[in-house]
Amino acid sequence: MTKRCLLLITLGLMLGSIFSGTVAGEWGKNEFLLQFVEDYDLTVENSVVTTGIPSIDSLNEAYEVVRVERVFSKPSNMNSRISTIYDSLGLGRIYLFVTAESIISSSLIEEYAADPGLVYAEFNYIYHTCEQNCSPCIYPDDRYFDLQWGFHSYTANLGWPDADKNAPEGWKVQPVDVGLIVGILDTGIDWQHPDLGPNIWINWGEHPDNEEDNDENGFIDDHRGIDFTISPPGNPLPPPPSLPLYDDDPMDDCGHGTHVAGIVGARFNNVIGVAGQCSDTTLLMPIKALNADGGSIDWIVRGVDYAVSNGASVINMSLSGVESVTLHNAIISAYAAGCVLVAAMGNENTDEPSYPAAYPEVIAVGATDFNDERALGWGEDGTGGSNFGDHIDVVAPGDTILSTYPGKSYHWMSGTSMATPHVSGLAALMRAHDPSLTNNEIRAILHNTSDDEIGLLAEDESGFDDYYGHGRINDYSALIHVDTRSGFQRQDDNPIPLIDDVRISSIRNPGDYTIDERHGEWEILGVRPPKGNNCNITLRDPDNDLLANSEMQEDAVDFIVMYTRPWLGEDYTAQVNYVEENSGKYALEWVKAFGYLIYDSETRSCPFQWQSAHVAEICGIYLPEGTHEIDLKVHSGEFDPAIFLFKPDITPYYADRSSALAMADNHGSGESESFIYTVSESDAGWYALAICSNNGRHGLFDLPCGPTGVTENPTEVITACYLTQNTPNPFTANTSIRYTLPHDNFVTLSIYDVSGQRVKTLVNDIKQAGEYNVQWDSRDEAGKEVPTGVYYYRLESVGYSDTKKMILIR
Repeated sequence: MTKRCLLLITLGLMLGSIFSGTVAGEWGKNEFLLQFVEDYDLTVENSVVTTGIPSIDSLNEAYEVVRVERVFSKPSNMNSRISTIYDSLGLGRIYLFVTAESIISSSLIEEYAADPGLVYAEFNYIYHTCEQNCSPCIYPDDRYFDLQWGFHSYTANLGWPDADKNAPEGWKVQPVDVGLIVGILDTGIDWQHPDLGPNIWINWGEHPDNEEDNDENGFIDDHRGIDFTISPPGNPLPPPPSLPLYDDDPMDDCGHGTHVAGIVGARFNNVIGVAGQCSDTTLLMPIKALNADGGSIDWIVRGVDYAVSNGASVINMSLSGVESVTLHNAIISAYAAGCVLVAAMGNENTDEPSYPAAYPEVIAVGATDFNDERALGWGEDGTGGSNFGDHIDVVAPGDTILSTYPGKSYHWMSGTSMATPHVSGLAALMRAHDPSLTNNEIRAILHNTSDDEIGLLAEDESGFDDYYGHGRINDYSALIHVDTRSGFQRQDDNPIPLIDDVRISSIRNPGDYTIDERHGEWEILGVRPPKGNNCNITLRDPDNDLLANSEMQEDAVDFIVMYTRPWLGEDYTAQVNYVEENSGKYALEWVKAFGYLIYDSETRSCPFQWQSAHVAEICGIYLPEGTHEIDLKVHSGEFDPAIFLFKPDITPYYADRSSALAMADNHGSGESESFIYTVSESDAGWYALAICSNNGRHGLFDLPCGPTGVTENPTEVITACYLTQNTPNPFTANTSIRYTLPHDNFVTLSIYDVSGQRVKTLVNDIKQAGEYNVQWDSRDEAGKEVPTGVYYYRLESVGYSDTKKMILIR
């Protein structure tokens, strides 16, 4: 077995084009993939596949297409959401064609692809694992956690101090859910390994070895996973249609998949062997889509499809190859179903994209070594290393990693294949702590909690860079963020959960309130003192250092302290004090910033409305180079508004008006405000805009914001996802919500009430690129009218999410 595995490594290094994203990859010698525009009944007549389309049937006869298989299955027990995705993407129209000839040429693919009855045709490319240097050393059954430097590094175990991902610290944060499934799409798993066996996923709906599909998922006897590697990839398939396309035993024949599985889920605290990332919360689903020679696209997409249909929450793909439309369809389907997709960047020390890591739906993972630098020096000639490029998301330990290996043993391996399961395991732990996390949210948390400024000085840049992405993952930082993202808790016996705005009333005495905010957004703390009382707010960190404070205010005037802070700071204390010992009540409000986008480019602008019943509101706004006029118009109510403009990266926090780059408070009650601000080329970027009502009366005003002198071009090419403010707002019965898509995408648009409960889903489907206008009739899923109040609507698509507020008045 070891010789076959080592042969694979050498082959992977020789065939650099496999990982390069070019067409010059390996492919199945008598197999190709295609998708029909419409559904057809495919049959085999006189040993040739017929479709009923004369042009395609002619090609089938010319190239002796003797066998056809649908790639994506649709079992009878498929849930409605996945079924909708299946139908929207046309996955049932994708087929594997097999010819009698042993060689498939480029001309064959070109002829099929040109047929109007087909969406596309492509080679059935071969993919390979992303590991290097399988060690011949075999260790006895014993505890080797001290050798797992990627979890906990120190000088004695080769690891540079703090080059690890803080796994032991992360394990302190207790999960709330167990039994999450991680699909290991690989060379199989040695499910008999003593360090893995108890954590192997079991399909309890299937009775083993009775040759029946008991759970009706489309597969017979798949009691502990599936094996799609029925022959060496690229070798001609025999023509008989009765040949099975899978086997029910996903036993590993190379070692790669077993090694990957151990990093994710080797048994924890069982005395023997190594510890897995998320052993106590996760089940490992063995999906054998590669063998010692690699794996073809149809194996891999069948594996992705199997994982989605059978409940995998995370799919680990420590493999890479060239770009494929069929594979991307499978990835989009899995992402839309809610799966977290994680893949290896590749090991060629190049910025050429490899797939599936380069797809936007996938979290792309590079590898670091025990010096906390990009892993290099791989391959026989030492020129290999962790790939890089603008599609990388994060990095993780991937050099000289000890994990499980077939035959009750343990091996060292290196590669982005080993880094990837560190991220998959962390993603599974994050979902174990909060099962409601979306795949978009998990990616965002990984981006914002990874350790930046690591690695080689010549490669690393502050923030995102092409070599380390957003940084090396930090388990503790990510999990503590998930665990505390609700955020606000009083220091008494009555905690108040933060949903969006939290108002604490009846505060009769000065008090301290712990603000457990670790997610580093713009935050606003506001107070309205009772009439005749003075009050001020002071924000201090745990060391009693001043963060921000307010000046004395009185007589029921809303005022705020506003600041921004980096991700993953410590808890902060807001001290609320007043002077006169009257019996008035304070209203303390902590307002979360969603980062509202006012407009999406220099040529577009749209209004945004605030309700002055809140102490203050804040939004994110991108200001390119040039002069911008910002107007605040009063539509109703007699109140005194003011505008504040801030640059988030100038100082660590902002207190009152003194830190504002510009402000407008020139007119009195009921009057509009306006100011002009000029942005230099070097200062172009994101700004924060805060609105404050100085007398606390109710009313509405909006903020149209856009560069002056520029009109909207109706024929402008859409370049970004964008969600607008609904119109009209407030509304009495019906309102319109507009959004744009730069490319085809799966979109969800839902309405929520102030408690965070979903009221209605307006869109849940694949949408083509373009601009959409969706109407809401203020009714819930049952068709009942919802009451007057504040509602939120949220748009989610691949790589984008946004939430906005609207007001219904009946």
